[in-house]
Amino acid sequence: MSDIAPFLDAVKRGDVGQVERLLGQDRSLAKASDDQGVSMILVALYHHQVPVARALASRVPRLSLHEAAALGNLGQVKDILAVSQGSLHTFSPDGYTPLGFAAYFGHPEVVAVLLDAGADPDLPSKNSMQVTPLHSAVANEDGDMALKIAMLLLDKGANPNARQHGGWAPLHAAALHGRRALGEVLVAAGAEATPASDEGKTPIQLARESGHDGFAEWLKEQSA
Repeated sequence: MSDIAPFLDAVKRGDVGQVERLLGQDRSLAKASDDQGVSMILVALYHHQVPVARALASRVPRLSLHEAAALGNLGQVKDILAVSQGSLHTFSPDGYTPLGFAAYFGHPEVVAVLLDAGADPDLPSKNSMQVTPLHSAVANEDGDMALKIAMLLLDKGANPNARQHGGWAPLHAAALHGRRALGEVLVAAGAEATPASDEGKTPIQLARESGHDGFAEWLKEQSA
């Protein structure tokens, strides 16, 4: 295989033209991985280079469930589950589940299929972050998508008080970004209104510090 450093750099930069040129010289690069064993498809998605990820996926005959879930390829997810149900609770080389990927990258249809197939909505990542799929969902940059996926997970029994690395609960993320509707859904599902992170930060404090005073007041009322 060729030296993957130039290819990895092109993938991270989102240089589709260079990626295509290098693939033309060595097709095996499409199935290459970084020094953690993370596939180029996932590396591209981590760097928000969706066109590159899709270009790579088109060159790979068989995606892993993690890649298919992260890309939102519903058909491939279903095909993989049909022959490998056990892959639901496997981890990517850097420690994430297929459900976690689908939640983080904003694919509600895939989330629903994985949950219906028996994916554990509370299984945390197998790395130092210890994020559950719900943490991944509320981290989505699209607030409406975060809410939609969070509701799917909560409907399947996801723990609204789960803590990730640093003691952060899903409500902390909702407060930080001022997502009142998400906060209401979490609290209705049983989220505590005043959990403190390891640094002593509560959702109320985060909401105030981020300029979401109305949300902070509402959270204060829930804790009374």
